[in-house]
Amino acid sequence: MTTQKPIANAESQRIDDYLKRPVLYRNVDGTEEINMGIMGLGLAGMRFVYPLLEGSPLSGILKFAYLGVGLAIMHFGSKAIKKRLTYPRTGFAEPRCTNRGGKWLIMGATMLAAAVVSVVFALIAAGRLSAGPGLVGGAGMITAAVFANGIGKRVPWKLWVAAILAAGSLAIAVLPPSLLVSVCQGVSLPPKLSPALIGAIFLYLVWMGVVFLTSGLITLRQYVRTTQPAEPGAQ
Repeated sequence: MTTQKPIANAESQRIDDYLKRPVLYRNVDGTEEINMGIMGLGLAGMRFVYPLLEGSPLSGILKFAYLGVGLAIMHFGSKAIKKRLTYPRTGFAEPRCTNRGGKWLIMGATMLAAAVVSVVFALIAAGRLSAGPGLVGGAGMITAAVFANGIGKRVPWKLWVAAILAAGSLAIAVLPPSLLVSVCQGVSLPPKLSPALIGAIFLYLVWMGVVFLTSGLITLRQYVRTTQPAEPGAQ
C-alpha cells in the first residue's frame, strides 16, 4: 500500500512562510552583511592601528578599546537601522528565542570554533602546521559556499556576491609569497609565525569586508527604496 503526501494548501503554505519569517528577516535590510563587512575591515585595521600603539603605557587598554568600538558600532548600528528603518516598514518585532537551549548551543559552538582557531594558530606558531596562504584561500572559498547556500538561496543576486568573494579568495591564495610578505613590513610578528600567512589573512579580511559591506549597503538601499513606513496609527 502506498501513500501520497498531501498537497499543501494555501493555509499551510502561509503558516510555513510565517514560521520561516524570523530566519528570512535577519538580513532583509542587509544588516548582517554590513556587520560582517565592518568586522572584516575592523580586524584588518589592526594591521595599522596596533603598531601605532606599541610603546604606549596604555597600549593594552587602547587595543581592547579599539575592538570594543568595532563591536559597539556593529551592535548599536544594527539596532538603530532596524528600529528606525526596518521595523516601521515591516511592522515585525524581533522574536524572542523560544528554544532557550539554542542560545547555549550557539555560545558553545562559538567557543568551540574559537578554540579550534586558537589551536591552529598555536600549531602554526610552533612550526607544526603548514602556514601556506592556501589555507586562507580555502577558508574564503568555504565562506563563499556557505553564504551562497544560505542567503544566496533566498536572494538570487547574492550568488554573484558569493562568486566575487570566492574569486578574490582564490586570487589571494595564488599571490606571490614576496607580495604577501611585503604586506607585513614594519609589523612585529612572532618569529615562528609566517609573514606570508599574516599577509594573506590581512588581504582576505579586507576583501571580505569590502564585499560584504558593499552587498549589505546595496541591500539596505534597495530595502528602503522598495518599502514604505506604516501609516501612523495603522494596525
